[in-house]
Amino acid sequence: MIFCITNDSLIYHFSLAVDSTKNVDSKKNNTNYKFEEIFAIDNLKEFSQLKSGPTYQDNDGTDTEIRIKTNKNEYVVLNADRNKRWDDLSLKLYKILNSEFRPK
Repeated sequence: MIFCITNDSLIYHFSLAVDSTKNVDSKKNNTNYKFEEIFAIDNLKEFSQLKSGPTYQDNDGTDTEIRIKTNKNEYVVLNADRNKRWDDLSLKLYKILNSEFRPK
């Protein structure tokens, strides 16, 4: 699973190695979420220092990647489980994804 949030867009990508018929690629305009409300500068600095964890592709076919793009930088972290910053941000993003991309 990949989350990508910019000031103007929300991007959701889900791929399942064992069943590609369940893959999802979706992009929406970001009109409801202010970048600054999701990513405070201090939190962004902490996020940029997270170390990616191992892939889960061999176990369950899914990885979680959080990608943050700013005007100056792009930050990408994969499977940084068991980390408070990762867990907090993942929860915020899951709430957004469930609200914006899950079937109603």
